[in-house]
Amino acid sequence: QQSSSESLPHSEYKAGKDRIAADAFFQTAADAKAAIAATYRPLSTGSLWGTNLQWALNAATDESRVGPEEENPNIVALTQLSWTTTNPYIAGSNAAGGAWGGLYQMITRANLVLAKVPGITMDETQKNQILGEAKFLRALGYFYLVRLYGDVPLVLTPEEQSALGGRTPQAQVFAQI
Repeated sequence: QQSSSESLPHSEYKAGKDRIAADAFFQTAADAKAAIAATYRPLSTGSLWGTNLQWALNAATDESRVGPEEENPNIVALTQLSWTTTNPYIAGSNAAGGAWGGLYQMITRANLVLAKVPGITMDETQKNQILGEAKFLRALGYFYLVRLYGDVPLVLTPEEQSALGGRTPQAQVFAQI
């Protein structure tokens, strides 16, 4: 018995049998539901609320306590509001990818949902809910990016993602949110 990816023509999946190209994937209501679920996924990884974003936002507040026994100099630096581009919790040079990478992963997935789900024939109420959730997740990602980094690249379509370029002023990002 073949898996669904084995039955697809080679042009419809990339990097092996474990990935399906976006154009081959966004076909059904089930695909739309799976795509929005995948958009939520970065929130629970080490890049965001699992570790990095949690430390970046809370280390220097009274919500977090880091005692003198803390041996991780990167966490100690965050508690002292000493943010550097070499701190892996901020910059993404640790295994989890950092807050920057995790937030842009969520934004990229939201942009795909917003670009592809409108073309799916499905219940309009369900479609609108999925699109609303994608807009919210993209806005949430930008809200945290601006809070952490100031001016950031504003990417609103899947096509722009590959050209992640110059920073957009905070006011323009907030207007988009």
